[in-house]
Amino acid sequence: MLVVTRHLQVTEEVLHALAEKAAVVALESTIIAHGFPYPESLSVAQALHDAVRDEGAVPAMIAIMGGEIRIGLDNESIEFIARGDGVEKCGVADIAAVSARGTNGATTVSATITLAAQAGIDILKAGGNAIDAAIAVDAVLGVVEPMSCGIGGDLFAIVYEASTGQLHGLNASGRSPYAATIDFFKKQAIDLIPDRGPLAWSVPGCVDGWESLRKRFGHLSLDKILSPAVGYAMNGFPVSDIIARDWASAESLLSSWTGSRNVYLPNGHAPIPGGVFKNPDLGNTYLQVADQGRDAFYLGDTAEKIVACSEETGGLLTASDLKDHVATWDAPVSTSYRGY
Repeated sequence: MLVVTRHLQVTEEVLHALAEKAAVVALESTIIAHGFPYPESLSVAQALHDAVRDEGAVPAMIAIMGGEIRIGLDNESIEFIARGDGVEKCGVADIAAVSARGTNGATTVSATITLAAQAGIDILKAGGNAIDAAIAVDAVLGVVEPMSCGIGGDLFAIVYEASTGQLHGLNASGRSPYAATIDFFKKQAIDLIPDRGPLAWSVPGCVDGWESLRKRFGHLSLDKILSPAVGYAMNGFPVSDIIARDWASAESLLSSWTGSRNVYLPNGHAPIPGGVFKNPDLGNTYLQVADQGRDAFYLGDTAEKIVACSEETGGLLTASDLKDHVATWDAPVSTSYRGY
């Protein structure tokens, strides 16, 4: 792996030096460049791309997102080409859009973080389908973009089944606790459910949503699908500029809870751009789900910890709330418009 950090000024000499370094990286390895804002990132990406092509390597993946360029090298028959239009339109873009073109048509994996997009591509290359890739991307995002995604939240999906031409809607949102009744809140003199805190918690529906999608439409096992996310959680990943900025803005909120403070504020503060962050607790939870399925989350050790935390902090979630949770398949609302 070659990791390049930003120079004070991107000059022709700098680009030449980067190209020389990139050219000696062996096939099947990865180049990550950090801290290059738009439009400098375009020049750096082009220089790295040209360098590896000149050495006879096929750039399997070039993805540009906020302050990070990631280039994966691959010598297989399928060529993965970055789509730069998102970067040009968005300026400092926090988007990774990677297109895989092969003999069987085109597949695109898009995610807000390059590592997540690459995980989806890896799952496709391993024989998975779009559903498998989507679950893998979601799981990786829960590690590398914890302020936006995670298995403590919910999941919704609309799946188009090409063989039947039908749309299937999955509602994997968690129900409110049985004890969260109108009478309860009236007795507590609470007019509105709080935005944050234990009284706002509902049953996390994400993991059951993964399994519902995988069982009905997926090809691979959860063990295979969750492998990329487990790797990043256990071994760490470089935090990008935009994620580091958002992370830092939440320091005050994260520090108010012991659990979030211990996990997400290592050494008392948010990770810096380019810093490596690990989350082994989340990795172990992923491993349990990968090994035992969704029941590991709703009936096992994780469920016990969720209930214990709820009880300690004045929440309403109980073991029955988690045990009884189930996602539902619904027909999406639709209409016709001028014959369509």
